Amino acid sequence: MGTMTIGAKYKATLKDRGTGGVLRMSEDKLTFTPNDQRSLMKLSVDFRTIKGHKFNKVDGSKPSPALLNLSKDSDKGGGYIFEFENVANRDLCRDFLGY
Repeated sequence: MGTMTIGAKYKATLKDRGTGGVLRMSEDKLTFTPNDQRSLMKLSVDFRTIKGHKFNKVDGSKPSPALLNLSKDSDKGGGYIFEFENVANRDLCRDFLGY
């Protein structure tokens, strides 16, 4: 399976502007490192805690970001939202996860 590294924005909520950085995925976890080293938006998430994913449809008729929302496996719900520069990059990440 290997690893994958791709530029993305982490969004705490859908309305959040997002924090730019680098998303790295390996066989068992993902990490997000912000471009701004002072940012506290660093993530390290074990894939075992992810129960599924959602992504938006981007049809090209109106500009909309390519989003991937990973759902946490917890009673509280929530998850991790990543915005990609384009649909191809988003789909690469989605396919890498194998959901």
